[in-house]
Amino acid sequence: MQQMYKSIPGRGLVISSIAIAMFFAIIMIIAGYSVSTIPNKDIYNITISYYKLPSNITISNIKSMLVNVLYGYGLVFLILGLISFPFVYLPLSHDLPEKAENPALLLGIVEIVAGIVTIIYIIPGILMLLAWNQIKKYNRNKAISLSLQPQNKTL
Repeated sequence: MQQMYKSIPGRGLVISSIAIAMFFAIIMIIAGYSVSTIPNKDIYNITISYYKLPSNITISNIKSMLVNVLYGYGLVFLILGLISFPFVYLPLSHDLPEKAENPALLLGIVEIVAGIVTIIYIIPGILMLLAWNQIKKYNRNKAISLSLQPQNKTL
């Protein structure tokens, strides 16, 4: 039987969004680990201005805060990448674009909000929103073409 519809668009954008989010997560986790292994004397020059504050912040406190931020962002992007797979990619791979439309929009917005700290980290969110737009257009065109087909009614 001949396929009525062409391939569902947006799969490549979803895959690249997931891959970039996971790549950013790995970079952040590795950066957090590398900061945690640096001896305190090596980061003294970086943190000297914070060390002189009257709030009794020590160099090890500053280092632990930096490590926690890096690990936190790494885990956020890792979780977003892992959530994108079952909720966006799998419905697309099983030809169910109507189930992938809303999660793609939600995850794209969340990735942009989470990545607002640095401009490069909004790339996965932008790619996911582009995939959402393509999926939405495909769903709309599919619904229009189904509504224009004659109905086979048997009595």
